Amino acid sequence: MRRNKHILALVILCFVTYYIMAQNTDPRVNYIKDSLKLELKKAKHDSTRCNILNYLVEVEYDESIWPKYNEEIKRISEINLKNLDPKSKLGVFFQKRLADAINNIGYLQNNKGNIKESLKSYNLSLSIQEKINYKRGLGASYNNIGNVYQNMGKSDTALIYFFKGLKVTKSISDIQGMAYSYENIGNVYLNKGIVNKALEFFFQALKLQETSGDEFGLANVLNNIGIVYDNQGDLERALEYYFKALKINEAIDDKMGIANSFNNIGVIYQKKYDFENAMIYENKSLALYEELGNVDGIANTSGNLGLVYYEKNELDKSLKLYLKALAIQEELKNLDGVANTMTAIGGIYFYKHNYQLALQYSQKAIEYSQKLGYPDAIRNASLRLYEIYKAKGDYQKAFESYDLYILMRDSVNNQETKKASIKSQLKYEYEKQAAADSVKHAQAQKVKDAQLRAQNASLKQQKTQRYVLYGGLLLVVGILIFMINRFRITQRQKALIQKQKVFVDEAYEKLHEKNKEVLDSIHYAQRIQKALITSEKYIDKQLNKLNKKD
Repeated sequence: MRRNKHILALVILCFVTYYIMAQNTDPRVNYIKDSLKLELKKAKHDSTRCNILNYLVEVEYDESIWPKYNEEIKRISEINLKNLDPKSKLGVFFQKRLADAINNIGYLQNNKGNIKESLKSYNLSLSIQEKINYKRGLGASYNNIGNVYQNMGKSDTALIYFFKGLKVTKSISDIQGMAYSYENIGNVYLNKGIVNKALEFFFQALKLQETSGDEFGLANVLNNIGIVYDNQGDLERALEYYFKALKINEAIDDKMGIANSFNNIGVIYQKKYDFENAMIYENKSLALYEELGNVDGIANTSGNLGLVYYEKNELDKSLKLYLKALAIQEELKNLDGVANTMTAIGGIYFYKHNYQLALQYSQKAIEYSQKLGYPDAIRNASLRLYEIYKAKGDYQKAFESYDLYILMRDSVNNQETKKASIKSQLKYEYEKQAAADSVKHAQAQKVKDAQLRAQNASLKQQKTQRYVLYGGLLLVVGILIFMINRFRITQRQKALIQKQKVFVDEAYEKLHEKNKEVLDSIHYAQRIQKALITSEKYIDKQLNKLNKKD
C-alpha cells in the first residue's frame, strides 16, 4: 500500500464522489486531475494546498509524476511546523501531512530496492503518527513495514505488523485500511502454504474493496486470489481473476498494476504451454517495470521470461535472464525470490549435465526455502535435488529429497486444501448473493411498503370523501327540511295575513260606510244651517246702504 485518503476541503470531497461514480474511466480521471490542478493554483492557504496535493498523489498512478506532489507536501509541512505549536490544530494537521509524505517516500525507496532506507522512512513516519495518535496513518505504516519484513522472509514479524494494522483500522472503521490488512495477512498465509486461511483473508479483503470504491486495491486482491488458484493448478480460474484485475488496472491507468497483471497472465500461458502468448505478456510486463524503474518487478519478470526460454529448451537465454533476476533479488534481500531463482538455475545446470553447479544452487535454494518456511518453495527445491541426486546415483539423498517433495506438495495441493478453497469461494459467492438478495428484498419491501402506504392513503382519502359526502348530504337534507319548514310557516303566515286583510277590508268598508253616513249628516246639517243663516252678501249689501245714509 502506498498512501492514505484524507478528509479534504468541500471541493475535493465533490471530486472524490465524482471520481467513484465515474468508474474511473480515463477521460474523467484526467478531468479530475486537471480540476485539482486548477484548484491548486487558486488555493491561498498552505493547508488547502496540502490537501489538494495529497489528493493529487492519490489519483495519480504515474511514479514519474506523483512524487513531485509528495515532495511539495513535505516541504510545505516542514516550513509551517517551524512556526507552529505541535499541539495546535494546524500543528497536528501539518504533522499528519508530513507523516504521509515520509510514508510515501518509504514506498518509493522500497520499490527501488532501498530496503534499509525504506524501513527508516516508514519508522520515522510511524513515530510522528504515534505522537499525535494519527490512527489512519498508523494503519498504513504498520502495513508497509509488514510488507518490507515479508519481502525479507521474516513472515512472522510481518504478521505482527499486519495484525497491528488490522486492529487500528478496525478501531476507526477504515474500510480501505482493513482491506489492505486482510490482503497482506492472506499473502503471508499463502506463502506459508496455509491456503484455506489465505483465501479466507483474501475474500474478506475482496468484500471490503468491492464496497470501498478503491479500484487500485480491488485489482490487487483479485490478483492475489488468482495466485492461489494458480498454485493449486486451477489455471482457468486463475486466468479469470488475472484478467479481471487487468481490466480494472487499465481502466484506472495504473501502470504498476498493469505490469503485475501482464506478468501473472504470462505465467499462466507458460504453464499452458502457450509460449507465444507467454512471451507477449511477459515482455509487456518487463517493458512497463523498466519504464517505472521497479527493480523487484524487473527481477520477477526476468525470471518468468527465463522460465519460458527454459521450456523452449533455449537454456543459455534462460540462464542469462535468471542470473539477472538473482543479482537484483540478492541486492533487495528478497529471500523468497532468491530461493525460487536458485532452484531454476539449478535446473538449467542439471539439464546441461553440470551436476556440481546444479547441486550448489539447489542446496542454497532449499536452505533459503526452509529458512523462510514456505512449502511451495521447499517443494520446488526438493524436487530439483531429487533429480540431481538420482542422476548422481546418490539414491539415499534422492529418496529423502523426494519424500520431502511429496510432503510439501501435499501440504500445498491436497484435497483438503482444494476443498477449503472451494468452500471459501462458495462462502464468498453465497454471502455476495445473500447481500444482493437482501438488497433486492429490502427494495421489494420498500416497494410493498410504498404501495401499502399509497393504498392506505387512498383508503383514508376515500373514507374522508365518504364522510364529506355523508356530511354534505346531511347538510342538504337539513337545509331542505329547514326550507320546507320555513315554506310551511310562510304559507301559514300568508294565510293569516290574507285572513287579516279580509277582516281589515271588511272593517274598512263598514268604517267607510259609517264615515259616509256621518259626512252625509254633516253635509245635510250644513245645508240647513246655511238655509237659516242670512248670507254674507246680503249682510254686506245692507251695511253698505246704512253707511251711505250716514
